[in-house]
Amino acid sequence: MATHEFVAIIIGTGQAGPSLAQRMTGEGMNVAIIERKLFGGTCVNVGCIPTKALVASARAAHMARRGPEFGVAVPGDVSVDMAQVKARKDAIVAQSNTGVTNWLKGMEGCTVFEGHGRLESATTVRVNGDLLEAPKIVLNVGGRALVPDMPGIKDVEFLTNSGIMEVDFLPDHLVIIGGSYIGLEFAQMYRRFGARVRKRRSRTPTRPRSSRAPGAARATPTAERPGRGRRLRDPSAAPPGPS
Repeated sequence: MATHEFVAIIIGTGQAGPSLAQRMTGEGMNVAIIERKLFGGTCVNVGCIPTKALVASARAAHMARRGPEFGVAVPGDVSVDMAQVKARKDAIVAQSNTGVTNWLKGMEGCTVFEGHGRLESATTVRVNGDLLEAPKIVLNVGGRALVPDMPGIKDVEFLTNSGIMEVDFLPDHLVIIGGSYIGLEFAQMYRRFGARVRKRRSRTPTRPRSSRAPGAARATPTAERPGRGRRLRDPSAAPPGPS
C-alpha cells in the first residue's frame, strides 16, 4: 500500500474538477484528482452534452415535418432512425470525454487516480490500494436520479434520465413522471421523434424551480384532467414559431 502527499485532492472530474485542477497546478500546487467511472461527469456523459445532441436531432425531425410551411418539399413521411440518433450522440460524448481525460492526464502537477475514493479522515482519501493525503479535499461528486417510492415501481422496468441515454429505438408510448425542465425536455424530444408521450406530475406547478427564460423546453397540452397528466400534441400539428 502506497501513501501519496498532495496539496489538494479533488474527488470527481465533473464540470468544476478539471478547471480547479488546472488553476491549482498553474499556481504550482501538486494536485490529485480521482474519477471512479466517466471522465467529465454528469454534464459530459449523461447530462448537458448528450441531451442537447438529442434535442438537435429531434428539432431536425420537427423542422423537416414543417418543411412545407417554408416552401421546402420533403417527399414521403419523415422518419427517425433512433440507432443513428444515438450513434451521433455517442460520438459527440466520446469526443468530449476523451478531451477531458487527455487534458487531465497530460496536466503537469496533476496525478489522476481511477477508482472509488473513500474518505478515511479529514485529510486522507483511499483509492484502491493507495492512501492519499492532503490538507485540502474538494468533493466534486456528480448527481444521480432519485427514484420515487411509488407503489409498484420495483415490479416494472423503468428508465431514468441517464438510462434513457442508451435507448436506440423509438418507444411506442413513453410516460414521463415529473414536470421539471428535464422531464419537459425529454417529453418534447421524444414527441418530436414520433413517440406517444404522456407527462404525469404532482399538483405542484410545472417547472417549480425554473424560470420562463427564452429557450426553456415547454410542452403543449391538448388535454389535461386532474390526476391524468398531459398529452403532448402531434409535432406535425405544432403552431408556427419555436416550440
